[in-house]
Amino acid sequence: MSKLTELLSRIRKLPRRTDDDGETLRVRMAPPASATARYALREACGGELPADLAELLAVTSGIELGSLVFRPEPEHCFGRDRAFLRASHYGNGDGLAIEPCGQVTRVWWVGHDSWFLVYWAASLEAFLELYLERAKRSFDEPWQPYRESVEVDVQAEEDAELLGFARTLPGAAIVHDLRRAAPGTEVPLECLRALGPDGEVRRKGLLLGFVRDATSPPAPPDQRLVGPPVLAFSSAIAVAKEWAASVGERAIIEVAVASAGGPGRGIYVELGGPAYASGLLVAETVSVGEAPAMREAAFVEQGTVVRAELTDVVLKAALAVDPDAKRPRAMPTIVVRIGIRGARPGANLLTVRVGPMGADGGRGSALQGKRIVTR
Repeated sequence: MSKLTELLSRIRKLPRRTDDDGETLRVRMAPPASATARYALREACGGELPADLAELLAVTSGIELGSLVFRPEPEHCFGRDRAFLRASHYGNGDGLAIEPCGQVTRVWWVGHDSWFLVYWAASLEAFLELYLERAKRSFDEPWQPYRESVEVDVQAEEDAELLGFARTLPGAAIVHDLRRAAPGTEVPLECLRALGPDGEVRRKGLLLGFVRDATSPPAPPDQRLVGPPVLAFSSAIAVAKEWAASVGERAIIEVAVASAGGPGRGIYVELGGPAYASGLLVAETVSVGEAPAMREAAFVEQGTVVRAELTDVVLKAALAVDPDAKRPRAMPTIVVRIGIRGARPGANLLTVRVGPMGADGGRGSALQGKRIVTR
């Protein structure tokens, strides 16, 4: 049984429960999609169903548990992006939408109001895990977003795909990057500054460009912080509940840190905690960026921790906080990839500290501890 089929089976077996209004609810799972329905969806997807959508339709054409409705339809919906197909309708044009993407199906919330666009899942498998989670919680606004995306500081980026997309946009455009976004990340059109009444949204996959109305007054220049560099962990990428590694095999831990202080150059990464001290894992490398501009360094032992230094990573100063802003300010974010190898089976706490080079002690650093399981 595949993971997707197993998730559908778990959803089908969910017990009856009471919603927020006291009504008793049970899961209603429709029969498999008919040949006619499958054909209509296949045509709407451009002639081929993604593998995960085909698998779901072979089991059911829709799921309903109170306000948790998911029913893929061949209707191109919401008008803003013809790649979206309706998957539910909550009134006023709001609802879940699916987007075929090769062999997988992304899931979004698209609406007319201040939510505008919420990224939920990169595949139906990931979405069904979220569905199960929400089925055990409140039914009041089950798809309410958790966080807002922020503007990408394009000048601080070296990612070729992002830079190529940015070059297709006018100079005044605002770019948001959802390629590593956590579930429930909202991109609110109304919260973006100075978009203007005739602004537009351009999209390439999970890269979005918000083009300001040419008649709108130019945005004021950004004010950046001064002082020593400070790093903070960011929710810009999806975060695992726990880390994992297989014995003898290499695994990657990804963390995102954002600049929350002044400018600087160079970062260090330290691993420690009981998981490292007890020999559950071997720390190998740390890297930042993508090839050919990737920077990588090896860990070396320093007392009770291991440390790796990337001396040429540029830390751009954070933007000063505007108390009247209607959207979050962009915090230049760095995705740090930590290469480890499982050494023996077990589970314990692993700590990760990321800090600016040259700071005294742990000043300006971000520290995170999480359980890691090695099998």
